[in-house]
Amino acid sequence: MKLEPKSSDLGLEETNAGEVDSDAARGVEAIERVSPELPLSTHVAARRSSDASMETDLTALLDALLSSPDRQETGHDDLSPSSASRTERERKDSIIASADKGLRTPPRPKHVRRRIDGSPILPLCKMPSKTIYLLRHGFSRGQAAQNSGLDRKNDKSLRDCGLTEQGIQEARAIPNQFSVEEMSKIQIVFSSPFTRALHTALLGFPSKKIVCHFDLGEIGSKAPENTPRKMTAVMSDILGAIEERDDSCNIDVTTYQPPNWPRDSVPGVIKKEKVRKFFHWLYQARSETTIAVVCHHNVIKTALIGGEKMRPKNAEVIRCTLNSNGELLETPKTADTNR
Repeated sequence: MKLEPKSSDLGLEETNAGEVDSDAARGVEAIERVSPELPLSTHVAARRSSDASMETDLTALLDALLSSPDRQETGHDDLSPSSASRTERERKDSIIASADKGLRTPPRPKHVRRRIDGSPILPLCKMPSKTIYLLRHGFSRGQAAQNSGLDRKNDKSLRDCGLTEQGIQEARAIPNQFSVEEMSKIQIVFSSPFTRALHTALLGFPSKKIVCHFDLGEIGSKAPENTPRKMTAVMSDILGAIEERDDSCNIDVTTYQPPNWPRDSVPGVIKKEKVRKFFHWLYQARSETTIAVVCHHNVIKTALIGGEKMRPKNAEVIRCTLNSNGELLETPKTADTNR
């Protein structure tokens, strides 16, 4: 079946030869875009016929469109004239609609890995990891408050309290959890500014440089033991442990101290984010590759991927891997160094 549309049916008006050539060329390009199944020879032949009238050119292109392979497969010649005309109109409409929407499928949005609390995990770069030894402080007076008959939630005598005798012994035993090689590779120790953590770091790492970082303070509880004090008061309380150390082992409690310390009005949510940023900073800004971090129960649960279900024990070493995206993962126990 061959359609021979008239210029009046196509809505065309008579025009001069120059306009015909230009309009014919645009018509050919439009057909090429919406009907890529047409053979190249058909498009070339159509372009070469641009010196003919617009009516003849469009008639030839429509004939080629109607005789394309997908039309022949549908068996439109067996349809009535009205059905065939309606089917062809629907087909052309669908081709044009496809061209308007674009032939490419839009890209799928990238999946963003998130922690249980919804915070995103940044992409992992192909860079070497760092070794982190994560520790909770030794047994504290706050933990022993109930056995001592004290109100842990309200007793002001427990403000930023220190270690019990049990906690001191736990801290002194920390080196026994490392092999000689592991301990020799530790380049620096970062500690929370609270008395119980800094005292643990001093006793557990007597030959290492210790740096106090103020984003490692405990999270979530407003108990007196988590209320900070001036660093001069903290250092005074642990002076004995400081004097036991060699003079070459520096203790830095000022470099990262906030200007308003010990005033602490930061919400818990912000503190959690600061903990995560600390480990990202630890990878990006510090040159050390083997680091010990002495902190607290909730800090460890926040920092570790999957740490929400953990119950860290006092003065127990947790071996971790720190990736380039700040992601802190506990090292499988089967991969631990023999001690």
